[in-house]
Amino acid sequence: MSSANAGNANTTSPNNTFATPSAATGTAPKLSYVAYWGITSSGINISWSTDVPATTVVAFGTSAALGQTTPVEANLSNSHGLTLSNLTPGTTYYFEAQSTGANGVTGSSTVYSFTTLGNSGPVISGVAAMPSADHTAQISWTTSVPANSYIVYGLTSGYGSWSTRTNLGTVSQLSIGWVPSGVIHYQIVSMDSYGNQSMSPDFTFVEP
Repeated sequence: MSSANAGNANTTSPNNTFATPSAATGTAPKLSYVAYWGITSSGINISWSTDVPATTVVAFGTSAALGQTTPVEANLSNSHGLTLSNLTPGTTYYFEAQSTGANGVTGSSTVYSFTTLGNSGPVISGVAAMPSADHTAQISWTTSVPANSYIVYGLTSGYGSWSTRTNLGTVSQLSIGWVPSGVIHYQIVSMDSYGNQSMSPDFTFVEP
């Protein structure tokens, strides 16, 4: 570097050097065994493995362009997993798993897609009642997704009695007891494994 003053006297500094940061070099981590499960109306679990220890992050969005990323888990590991949350119900999302090795090189998975569940409960259908002269009745029905269900029943649509609860399933049958003679009102209440609940219309049968 040279400088001159007002009298045109020149001075020259000694030679100096500097270096720009070098680009990351080496091989990107190889991502494998990408899996996703536990889809709810607002979240999903994602996991994968890498052949070398690397960071953990997921890029995601509502199109294949992605656009959002999770916070980076900086601890280097061969096993990776995280949960996407605060997603919109009934929406298709795209995601790409990403891991950066100690050499600074990032590897990525292919882009996957999934659709979050809606926030409505199971659809109840195929409801049938088989009353018996011993003041019991068998009630059967199906649900669109696995659900736990129970029956409320009584002489009016205010009900007042309820059955035991079924195990998680799509085809259900319950026996209700101590049913008085006359027109009996009943309704099925079902809840899926994500907490979404629905109720059938009011049904009736005649108990002898």
